[in-house]
Amino acid sequence: LVRHLLGEDLNLIDLSEFKVSQYDYSSNYNEDDSFQNIADRMIKADVIILSTTIYWYSMSGYMKVFIDRWTDLVSTHKQKGRTLKGKKVAVITQSTSEALPEGFELPIKLTAEYMDIEYVGGIFWDIRRLLSESPKIKSDIKN
Repeated sequence: LVRHLLGEDLNLIDLSEFKVSQYDYSSNYNEDDSFQNIADRMIKADVIILSTTIYWYSMSGYMKVFIDRWTDLVSTHKQKGRTLKGKKVAVITQSTSEALPEGFELPIKLTAEYMDIEYVGGIFWDIRRLLSESPKIKSDIKN
């Protein structure tokens, strides 16, 4: 869906292809943990687009773990986290429902607010619809 809406020329990160450990209060992460490398790529972006399938009215486990790790950016890696200030974040979600679950965006909005990142909205897609209908998507993402 992301490639269909935004094209092929993206710096796309598929979280399922990376090792992002659960947040650890003691910051004991394995050497193969990729979170800080992904954070470095986020810093280079103007807009961070979080995309997830909705499972049981919430974001995927991969996305939840990833967002939990943003805690590192306000604790042990504050300088890196500060460089995200002023960036924009948007959400692209998909599900087999007709509408986005109530409250789905709240954790993302509040996280963005806490980190001084501008939440610019999102796109929800009912995957029972054909992608050829995507030009009809009413996008709430601000420019």
